[in-house]
Amino acid sequence: MDSNERDYLKLELGNLLHATAGCKLTMHEPDEEGVTGKTTGVILDNAGSHGELTLQLERDEEIYTFNIATLVALARMAVIENDNAYTGPIEGQRIENVGRASDALLEVEGWVGDGKRPIVITLTDGTVLYPVSDEEGNSPGVMSGRTPDGEGFLIV
Repeated sequence: MDSNERDYLKLELGNLLHATAGCKLTMHEPDEEGVTGKTTGVILDNAGSHGELTLQLERDEEIYTFNIATLVALARMAVIENDNAYTGPIEGQRIENVGRASDALLEVEGWVGDGKRPIVITLTDGTVLYPVSDEEGNSPGVMSGRTPDGEGFLIV
């Protein structure tokens, strides 16, 4: 890849991040953040030909157009350096509190009215951790654990 291609991909990534700011990382229900989209075209290529597949995202009356082949290229370059060594915002934090989800958290996640109130672990910087049923966060989940003597348990 030459420097022009790299610069173009960096620009497209920046535009994509701007267009989807505030959305869940999984992009589940982006409409909740005011993002809508549509696709056009029939050809999977990014050579600048007529009819190439594009994704148009609209947010706050601004339209962002992305070539789908370019989005695939960006996805292919995503690197997870070491799946077993998490270095995100919780590394080095300590647990400050363990309790149940607040009404505010249930509302933010869209879980009001299902009767479930998952366990919440609050870290010293205010980050909250809680189990979800799937990677889209469709409903609260359960947390499992194991005692030092090997006995398994669930926190529902």
